Amino acid sequence: MSSSSSSEQVTCQEERRRCWICFDEESKDDEKDSNNVWVKPCKCSLTSHEQCLLDWIAENQKTSARRMATAATAGITAIAQQQQQQQQQRQTKVSCPQCATPYVIADHTSQTLIVLTALDRLIHAAAPYITLLGLGCSALVTSTTFGAYTVMNFLGPEQSEQLMGVPAQWTWRVWLSLPMIPVILISSRYRWADGFLPFATLLLLRAMGSPLHQTKFSWPPSPLATLGLFPWMRLIYNNLFLLVQFRLSRFILRFRSKRSQRHQQQEGAGGVRDRREFDILTRSSTNTGVSIIGALMWPLISSWIGSCLNQIKWVRHYFPEPFQRNTLGGCLYVIIKDFTSLVYRCEKIRQRRSRRVRNHNEIP
Repeated sequence: MSSSSSSEQVTCQEERRRCWICFDEESKDDEKDSNNVWVKPCKCSLTSHEQCLLDWIAENQKTSARRMATAATAGITAIAQQQQQQQQQRQTKVSCPQCATPYVIADHTSQTLIVLTALDRLIHAAAPYITLLGLGCSALVTSTTFGAYTVMNFLGPEQSEQLMGVPAQWTWRVWLSLPMIPVILISSRYRWADGFLPFATLLLLRAMGSPLHQTKFSWPPSPLATLGLFPWMRLIYNNLFLLVQFRLSRFILRFRSKRSQRHQQQEGAGGVRDRREFDILTRSSTNTGVSIIGALMWPLISSWIGSCLNQIKWVRHYFPEPFQRNTLGGCLYVIIKDFTSLVYRCEKIRQRRSRRVRNHNEIP
């Protein structure tokens, strides 16, 4: 009798279920508590609470989604990202850790949830394109505003109205040409733009509705003639400046001190030093950001200098229109800036040649 009771007790202990997630065993209160529902979703020996298993599945799905987002932001290619997405879709079905049987989850999905889920996916898929479109429209509006402000500030109210017309009557050509003004200004700071800037300016004036065949060259020149000749003047000035820069570099490198020549002959480093000094004199040290800001600020600086030149009587006599004084101010600004940059580079070479190592008894 005692042996049969002990065997029944052992069998009861063996049949008592234990949750493999929270390690809680089955008790008599579980039958009364509707929240502690036991499930056995696969054929292996693992059993668990339903709520514990649902939480574990949700956590695994969240971890898989986080791995996918990390891989996408790591800069993987499109093919690798597509393979990752397919693998992620396969990993969405969480499997049993022991027998690898996929868990099957049954839920109630209403039509409202299906529609809202499809709408949410559509919004997330269209978000990058909407963002790109918004940034493009913002850049277009900003460039148009900057172009209109540049024309009105540089040419003056009367000349700008004659060139563009009333804003309410602007044609598509004006709306297309105004955003090109900052592009042309930025391109003017680089040598590769010498080949197309003269023709681009003519096309810009033609797009704004200016009759190029009616252009008359007189003194003082008209705004149309000034804008048409400006790229050619820039091209001639850049070539002259490069010629002066090259001649000056040869002059500086030819007349060096006797001490430096003796030192170079002894060390055999004359060619290296000449090359370094030539690089200091000819290479531009201005970065891209400064070049872009300088190009966009040039019309405003020109108008400031033109306002200062307006205070001089003979300047008002020979340059009666505001745009003519602004053009003169812009040219003076470029010449002064280039001359200052050239003096700065010469002083850098002079400083480099004056370097020497001080003896310890000369240090105060």
